[in-house]
Amino acid sequence: MFGKRTFVLLGAIVAVVAAASVASAARANIAAMTTSSNWAGYSVTAPNVTYSDVDGTWVVPTVKCTAAGAETYSSLWVGIGGYGTNSASLEQIGTDANCDASGNATYTAWYELVPAPAVNVKAFVVSPGDIVAAHVHVAGTRVTLEITDQTTGAAFARTLRMASPDISSAEWIAEAPAQCQSASNLQTCSALPLANFGKATFTNATATSAGVTGSITDSRWTVYPTRIAAGGVISATPRAISADGSSFAVAWKATVLQQPTPRGWGQGQPMPYPGSGYGYGGGYGYGYGGGY
Repeated sequence: MFGKRTFVLLGAIVAVVAAASVASAARANIAAMTTSSNWAGYSVTAPNVTYSDVDGTWVVPTVKCTAAGAETYSSLWVGIGGYGTNSASLEQIGTDANCDASGNATYTAWYELVPAPAVNVKAFVVSPGDIVAAHVHVAGTRVTLEITDQTTGAAFARTLRMASPDISSAEWIAEAPAQCQSASNLQTCSALPLANFGKATFTNATATSAGVTGSITDSRWTVYPTRIAAGGVISATPRAISADGSSFAVAWKATVLQQPTPRGWGQGQPMPYPGSGYGYGGGYGYGYGGGY
């Protein structure tokens, strides 16, 4: 088996428009709810708008594991790019809260520059209940990824070069990561069972465009709410955005074992590599995979 992150949406064009919408959808710049196989949260994008920064804060959730249950997985992250139908990259940083088959929970921080593999930040230890603040900054081909544990004071920052960062969108997402049968065949990828994280709340959510920072509901862009669903079962859904546009919660609903679905760029691109020994350097001049 290959890795588990990231099976990204890469384009709302493949999402199914649901009948329901978030409570705040009456605002002119919030679109109707869409459905994804693995993203739940909010994305923002608009014609002729590019993003240099995205920020968000959340509490690392305590996942509910069963003693003899299936392995389940969840990720919370902020990112730039990856939403457009022609997107081929995504710059993101976040935390995992997973359960193994014996009912043990693990918590990890990581970053990823899609299409390169994810990297676990081994030296940055997170625990359930910790308040973490994450930040992504893109300037040309340089991407800075930062995460701070406001509970323990630990901090991690790394600046990398990336051939073609996508700066056309910004996201605040709870995700069911992916697993692939083959690293060379992305059509074998499927979303993993979503761990029961209860409720995760993003706060201090902002994006910066043209030097001006705004909230999720800034009038310069359109907001796209997305929920995770498969086989008619909703796994996770975002709640309404706060009045000031800077916070919202994602609620876990169910754990569903999803079957592999053919995917491709612009149709929900899976990212199969786990960042555990696979070195990627083609075109980026930078190989990584071992974690830090």
